[in-house]
Amino acid sequence: MKYSKIIILFFAFGLPLFSQVNSPYSRYGIGELEFSYSARRAGMGGLGVAMDDNAFISMLNPAAWHSINLSRIEFATYFNGSFVKDQNQKSFYSGGYFSGFSFALPVSKENGIIVSMGLIPLSKIAYETKVKVINPNTQTEDYSFDYSGEGGLSKVYFGASYTLPFDVSLGATLDYNFGTFSYNSKLNFPNSTTANSSFISEYRVKGLGGTFGLISQNLIENLFKSEKIQDFRLGAAVSFLSKMSADTSFTKIGSYVNDTLSQGITSMNIPLKVTFGASARLNPRTQIYADYLFQNWADYSVSENRDINLQNLSKVSLGIEYKNSAQAYTLSDLIIWRGGVSYGTTPYKINGTSIKEFSVSAGVSLPFSRENYLDLSLQYISRGSTEAGLLKENILKLGASLSLGELWFVRQDY
Repeated sequence: MKYSKIIILFFAFGLPLFSQVNSPYSRYGIGELEFSYSARRAGMGGLGVAMDDNAFISMLNPAAWHSINLSRIEFATYFNGSFVKDQNQKSFYSGGYFSGFSFALPVSKENGIIVSMGLIPLSKIAYETKVKVINPNTQTEDYSFDYSGEGGLSKVYFGASYTLPFDVSLGATLDYNFGTFSYNSKLNFPNSTTANSSFISEYRVKGLGGTFGLISQNLIENLFKSEKIQDFRLGAAVSFLSKMSADTSFTKIGSYVNDTLSQGITSMNIPLKVTFGASARLNPRTQIYADYLFQNWADYSVSENRDINLQNLSKVSLGIEYKNSAQAYTLSDLIIWRGGVSYGTTPYKINGTSIKEFSVSAGVSLPFSRENYLDLSLQYISRGSTEAGLLKENILKLGASLSLGELWFVRQDY
């Protein structure tokens, strides 16, 4: 394939970014959730369930694949800089990670039958925190707790889209979800002969799931007329995970011996995720969208036990996409600009306080041929507060993804 050198170069820059990114809130539930693996969607708020893009493989709604007219392959990577503070101190963490890949192949363009497969992350766990216990008499540190965690949940998916005769598009995926969650608690005695000790809890989870989605026909043509809107569509998607199997172990690490205290297989229940949205094309150059996402994380449980630090997730996103030109005569005409905002309630409820999140984002698609793009995004995310003993996060997130398209399996006439 003629793009092999580009892919190798992308990995060469992406592989050094596999270091972990610290988010103290990823300690809870299944970690920090991933809403969009691609910089193309991250640049406009992270959602877009009703958007119809023939140069993008949507992970939010498989019904959006129906307009893809070329074989496509996509890769993505992110780099984060996170400023974390409480009422007493500040810290900075940085790092990056490879955000997955996907592949789509048109089977029948006339019927909107597109098949797709790939590997993408659903969540990540990466945190390191330290709690010091001070002796009130000597004002020195008696001991401290170090908490750290790593891992996350990913999925391998296979799916397809189809367009009904009345121009309603459907899509579905079958997912295999898997991952490892590792939590380490370490007790340190810096000024004592007492031996330090560590406790490691590990969950190796797996299970099946899926996503079902639809995008309506152009409602401007059939339900109502508007001179200011050329195309208006509604979309919806539902993602579910079956009750997952979790192979668990609890290990104590001491100065002289390591001991597995318990192990076994239990269940993990991850709640249903529902997204609704609308998109409107105002003219050949401008498109806007609005989305709402809901997930009932208060129902998350491990071994039928719920986590009191979790609550229902809700998120509203607004975005805009603007093309340089309605006619593509040069590569600069193909440049696409994006912007978006989002606001919502995260899954986290710490010390009885709901953790809110606000983000603003911008992005651009830079073409290096008519059907191939480098997508870049920059997000600013504000999460939490320093009140009630909580943590405030200010995050800058830079994303880059490649979207490559080629015409495959063309029969040659001789």
